[in-house]
Amino acid sequence: MRWGGLTYLMQQIERLIGQYPISICYLNAARMLELADLEYDKYSIEDLLSCVTNLEIVLEAMKNPRQMFKGPNGPVLATIKIQTAWRRHKAFSAFSQLKHLMIKATLIQRKYRLYQLKKST
Repeated sequence: MRWGGLTYLMQQIERLIGQYPISICYLNAARMLELADLEYDKYSIEDLLSCVTNLEIVLEAMKNPRQMFKGPNGPVLATIKIQTAWRRHKAFSAFSQLKHLMIKATLIQRKYRLYQLKKST
């Protein structure tokens, strides 16, 4: 089972690194064998990056805004980022409008209760 887990781990690392324009990535075989023994269904990004020995270079390439959306999945990642920002903007707009309407409704309720109080006295 160890070799099957190692193959799966290697595929996960290749999929992660393949999304970014990283030319060379060095891996720590001992750390990979430790993770392969755990046999997770899906490894986290932190687990996968813990196998990389030249982590500074890889993280620099992954976090660089110029390079972030290059590569085979670049347009998809860019689309997801744009959609996330747009949906956040629309949700925030709707929430602020709802908040404004709640303040107005509270004001109307307060005025009506004051009117009822004056009318009853």
